[in-house]
Amino acid sequence: MEYKISVIVPVYNVENYLERAIESLENQTIGFNDLEVILVNDGSTDNSSKIIDYYSKRYDNVVAVHYTESSGAAGKPRNEGLKLASAEYVMFLDPDDYFTNDACEVLYNSITHNKSDVAFGTYRCISEDGTSIVYPSVIPDDFPDKVANTNIDDSAFLLKLAPSVWTKIFRKSFIINNNITFPEGIVAQDLVFVIHSLFSAQNITFLKKIIYNYRLRKNSNKSISYIHDKKYFLGLNESHKMVFELFKLFDKMSYYSIILEGFLNYKFQDIFYSEKLIDESKMDVLRNFNWLFVECEKYKIKPSDKMNEILFNSILIGELDNAIAIHNKYGCIKSDYIDEISKVESGKIWLEMKLEQERNAVLELKTWVEELEKGREWMKGQISLHSKELAEQKDIIEELQKWNDELKNANDWLKTQVDNYQKECVNQKKIIEELREWISILEKEKG
Repeated sequence: MEYKISVIVPVYNVENYLERAIESLENQTIGFNDLEVILVNDGSTDNSSKIIDYYSKRYDNVVAVHYTESSGAAGKPRNEGLKLASAEYVMFLDPDDYFTNDACEVLYNSITHNKSDVAFGTYRCISEDGTSIVYPSVIPDDFPDKVANTNIDDSAFLLKLAPSVWTKIFRKSFIINNNITFPEGIVAQDLVFVIHSLFSAQNITFLKKIIYNYRLRKNSNKSISYIHDKKYFLGLNESHKMVFELFKLFDKMSYYSIILEGFLNYKFQDIFYSEKLIDESKMDVLRNFNWLFVECEKYKIKPSDKMNEILFNSILIGELDNAIAIHNKYGCIKSDYIDEISKVESGKIWLEMKLEQERNAVLELKTWVEELEKGREWMKGQISLHSKELAEQKDIIEELQKWNDELKNANDWLKTQVDNYQKECVNQKKIIEELREWISILEKEKG
């Protein structure tokens, strides 16, 4: 069977989330049978493998792949899934998240209609239990609603978006022809894959439409992206080195500051806040990232956060121990502050959502009132129209009544005339009989 899209799902110890992810594929408006679902078990030690086998036996379009040992990141299972993909287009789904019901249809229609190499939407962040929306959208309000038939040179601002491989659809032949693969065994491999794809693509389409639900996990059973140990940061460093080489290879260094800003504002502080790193390990990590800090200084890029800027300035002059000491002394204050801000922000988002719901309810009520008003005016017009028709019908009835009365009078007159005629006929009959008798008498006398 020919499928429209191959969806690749790397799986590692996600027994509590995997079924919801697969359910989102079953509910796709494009049609589940048009999807080839490739579930790659990367050495899970929980019940994930049993769940994979259950669905592969239940559906012909679900492919199960099992590896006995974990590769340590999603790169290898994604690459293996790409090798097995038979559809013309491919998408990726992380097993602890899930698509919106129309995700595949929206992206498929977009990439086929625009004949793009890559098409993508955006995502929202949901709570771990999936019951609430934490961040309704991760895209700035002033971001374009749609960018079609473009390339990275014409739309470099697309590099500001998170390198979320799971919000995208790719033409498989484009990936193969450009030798685009995921680095294996390290984190942030999706950053490398996405940058390589965007630089290679001749035609890119972006839609400011939410097609993905990204789950914010907080419990102990976290994915590798949440385990901020030394291995994590060293892998992140390797991924950024690969990205740096891609910028040089494709002659896109004029846009590299966008990546540097993203690192300093979203990843830099994680080194200091990591509970998996002792101070000595933090210094080792910072030394490994020295080349990146040099690039930041070259492009005059600094963190937007004041505290992070102080730490960054200390690092630039080689005072790594001082930067760590400053954070150890004041970081907890900032952390508490951030927690409070986060709570306030969450409350703000909740209030904004409620206000939006109320606003929508008011708009619906307003629309309903407008429809009622239109209905009232229509009914008023109908009543006026029928009133005129009734008045005309009344006049006609009155005319008919007069005509009926005249007919009745005429009938009475005719009846009188008939009665008089009948009486006259009777009299004439008597006269005729008398004449006959008189004639008979005359004839007798004559004879």
